[in-house]
Amino acid sequence: MPPRTAVERTLTILRLIHDHGAMRADELAGAARLPVSTVYRYLRTLREYGLVTVQEGVYAPGWALDGPAGPRVSRVELIESATPVLRGLVQATGETAALSVRVGTHAVCVQQVKSPHSIRVAFEIGQMLPLHAGASERVLLAYAPEQVVHAVLSGELRQYTRSTPNHSNLASKLRSARASWVATSRGEFTSDAIAVAAPVLCDGEIVCAIEVAGPDRRCGHDWLIGTKELIADAVRGLTSAMESLPRGAPALARCVEQRAESAGPDQRAKGSEVVRNRVTRGRWPHLAEHDVNGALAATADVGRRS
Repeated sequence: MPPRTAVERTLTILRLIHDHGAMRADELAGAARLPVSTVYRYLRTLREYGLVTVQEGVYAPGWALDGPAGPRVSRVELIESATPVLRGLVQATGETAALSVRVGTHAVCVQQVKSPHSIRVAFEIGQMLPLHAGASERVLLAYAPEQVVHAVLSGELRQYTRSTPNHSNLASKLRSARASWVATSRGEFTSDAIAVAAPVLCDGEIVCAIEVAGPDRRCGHDWLIGTKELIADAVRGLTSAMESLPRGAPALARCVEQRAESAGPDQRAKGSEVVRNRVTRGRWPHLAEHDVNGALAATADVGRRS
């Protein structure tokens, strides 16, 4: 039976978007057995709260629902660790460097450092991009779960330029990206642009992709070879930075500590409650039981401060 209460409808829509990665409003209406007008009303509210995002009529999970960026790293820690790495790439290559993550069947740029040149390739933070066109997008797709790869390969592949991969060559490009650990694109999403990207892995799982992109008239063969080597160094540097971050209880305690610094006494008193709720709801399922217990004990001290 269709969901009856407002809460049931909201949770049904969120669950469908989460499970499918990305859906159109009419697809959500059919799956939830609700009128399209009703679905649009709920989606509008969910967007206002950052719970969903939309790009070209396709809705995907929003940043407010964002969990860890990988087995160890929160999205905030990832961006903080990656920013100096991106700056180094810009200084060394002269072109824009960006950090992207996968959200459902799309890629999202979460950080960038722009090239100092007036004519440059630039990204929009938070913009949802297709996984089949572009270097970092292809890297994210190549290391994505099998069901995500299947969804993209079996879906429509919009042709943005003459060089955009299609159904006949995308699968081979994904195999090449995994085999060579790096992807190169030439005008696949934006004409006259060239990009190089590589994955950042943590505990065997992809966390993000690092990309350097610039105008093809300025980025020749020598630039391409040198940039691949520089990106390899950047990936090693970012991986090392992430591996040095505290895990488990210390990381959770630090997170609550940081938020408590700017909170009032009543909010600080809820420190351990926040952690307990997130753990019991599976927000941090990767933590071992002793890490959870330690985090609760550590953050309880935060709640007693005022």
